[in-house]
Amino acid sequence: MLPAVAIDHKHIPRIFKDDGSIQLWSRPLTLQKFFLQQNLKTLICLTGFVLAGCAGQNSAAVQVAPIKVCDQARVVLSFDDSSVDDWYASRDIFTRYNVKATFFVSRFGKKILRSSDATLLNKLTVLRDDGHEIGYHSTSHKNAKLLSQQGVSWKQYYQKEIAPDLALLRQHGFAPQTFAYPFGAEVPAFTKQLKQHFSRVRGFTTEMEGKKYFKNYQKYRDPFLQMAFSIDSHRLNFAELALVLDELHSSCGTLILASHKIVDRPATDSKARYRGVWAITRADLATVIEMVQARNIRMVTFNQLI
Repeated sequence: MLPAVAIDHKHIPRIFKDDGSIQLWSRPLTLQKFFLQQNLKTLICLTGFVLAGCAGQNSAAVQVAPIKVCDQARVVLSFDDSSVDDWYASRDIFTRYNVKATFFVSRFGKKILRSSDATLLNKLTVLRDDGHEIGYHSTSHKNAKLLSQQGVSWKQYYQKEIAPDLALLRQHGFAPQTFAYPFGAEVPAFTKQLKQHFSRVRGFTTEMEGKKYFKNYQKYRDPFLQMAFSIDSHRLNFAELALVLDELHSSCGTLILASHKIVDRPATDSKARYRGVWAITRADLATVIEMVQARNIRMVTFNQLI
């Protein structure tokens, strides 16, 4: 019999948490990946809290095939726009799981600085002091691709959407090193110019379909331009995310996740649902983090990507 202590010693993730609830990683496909190794000569029986040798097997002879552990896989957790109240109210989640996120801020001058008692500015400062990254998301959240199609040049875009609030952020003690396109609407000609102002740029898409993600992801491997995938609750599919995380773990890849507001519960009435659709619930956020950490994948800020 292989007790829980021995399982920990062999670096095999437990199937059950200390409180008896099942770990998120222990689904059939993942168990098969871990334990049904081709060269495993001794059948391993899975029971409650231990791994035991099957009947007729000498427990001393039970050997578990080495598990491939990647220490280079990375997940970035990011949030867009100016929902500082929501982000601040969720500090307990980030603290509980010891996770640092990246907050891409837009409308800094129009919304955050204009709060009546500087409350939003103070809260954003606290988030920065907690170790979270404060990135940039443009001055007024305009769609760069549409502007470009309408004939707006890079110089005009820079003067209206990059320079104003970037200067204000710096004046108030923030130093954004990364930029996220509003709506994920990337313009190649603009991206080329953004290299003069930021260390990395992020796009956004809602298309994450299990292993199809990895085929599509290859076009986002540019070290400067990275694509983020939506975990807003109305788009979030835990089964698909699990497939992506499993593959990410074995391929030593990078996954960037993005949401907007953080809310207590999904909106119910139609108007509120429309206004708050781009949001993740606190419960879903905690589950996403647990799924990542159960696979021993490191969570970093966008600017910490290698």
